[in-house]
Amino acid sequence: MIALDLHMSSFLVLYFCLTLIEVLLWRKRKKKNISFGGLMIISLYVLILFKLTICPIVIIKGQNRQMFMDAMGNQLQHLQLIPFRTIMSTIFKTSGLFQIVGNIFLLFPIPILCSLIGKVKDMRKWCIIGGGVSLCIEIVQLMINKIFMYPSHVADIDDLILNLSGVFLGALLSAFFYDKAVFAKVKSYMVVTK
Repeated sequence: MIALDLHMSSFLVLYFCLTLIEVLLWRKRKKKNISFGGLMIISLYVLILFKLTICPIVIIKGQNRQMFMDAMGNQLQHLQLIPFRTIMSTIFKTSGLFQIVGNIFLLFPIPILCSLIGKVKDMRKWCIIGGGVSLCIEIVQLMINKIFMYPSHVADIDDLILNLSGVFLGALLSAFFYDKAVFAKVKSYMVVTK
């Protein structure tokens, strides 16, 4: 069995490599509408998102795969499509509550970052972007599960519901602070103005 994961050292190396690529691409751009610091924050968020939602990817080879499948039988779950099933079964457990809160706050930064970087003030667009990211995460999880025949992460409709709740809360917060002085100060560090 092989588990592909981003440990701290590999995470930092990957972030450093991404930073170098961003520096090269950012310097070549003629129109710089986002600051380098803003680009770094987005890259860090995307890597953290990848680490939390996709890693580890577990690969079981040859005979071990068949032995594992025989031992687990029908207990392997790749997909959960019944709304609120996972939420209701885990809400009263400490680890389940952590998972629920984590799923809510996982995509919470997306509308905030969108409003800091762009001039998008429309909550519907923020929610569509966040919902699209959440759906992509669940589809990638399902594809990885099917390809490697091991449920590293279950593609769950409840994750989608909780992620969208977090996006909506982030959109409300962004809409509330959009015209405030604090928001303008933070935005000035993330966006290049002329």
